[in-house]
Amino acid sequence: MSVNLFTPENKNIAQLILKKSEQCVIDFIQKLSGDWDCFIKPSLNGLRPDFILLSKKKGIFLFRIKNWSLKPEKFNDNSLIGIFDPTNEVRNWNYEVSDIYCPRLKSMATNEFFHVGIVFPGAESKDVKRLFGPKQRKRVGIWDGYLNSLKDFLEKNSIASRKSKQLEDAVSDLKSWLIESDYSAEQREIINLDSSQRELVNTRTNSGFRRIRGPAGSGKSVV
Repeated sequence: MSVNLFTPENKNIAQLILKKSEQCVIDFIQKLSGDWDCFIKPSLNGLRPDFILLSKKKGIFLFRIKNWSLKPEKFNDNSLIGIFDPTNEVRNWNYEVSDIYCPRLKSMATNEFFHVGIVFPGAESKDVKRLFGPKQRKRVGIWDGYLNSLKDFLEKNSIASRKSKQLEDAVSDLKSWLIESDYSAEQREIINLDSSQRELVNTRTNSGFRRIRGPAGSGKSVV
């Protein structure tokens, strides 16, 4: 039983620039029981949740992490929340994921398989309830700094055995979008040139043009 962490460009987690609130949630995720895949700051063509958690036994979870304390002196009513209401963005993930990345979710009871939410690690429960009404909390999950409630939600969420195959297929669908392709990974690798290629790369003809000849596989395209 373990949590598999996937980072942008497969960087070491220590190399990531994370906010204190994000690091707090990562530390929490790593202590979860069960088998989980956690994607940190994944990119889905502009859809950028802070974390995606996948489990073939528990479901699909997308989270936005907000470093907001929500104290009354900063948010004395919900008018400011209304302007920057993060629930609108997070709620749209429901439609985008099921329409584009995981269409089979449309034919499932998505409330069982698929969940979106916001975590405020620095906020207290009373401030969350004061600023986010029942309607907002119904649209998306909202958790405060007491992360044990989120832990209970994640670990106790379970899918009936008769639906486990559906969930496994849905997780595989979404995961195929999240795992970096071999092509993308290769684009980050430093190209090793031989002495002849380096000479061509580091020199210039008087005209600026150069014709390179050689048999197939000799490295012309690399230059």
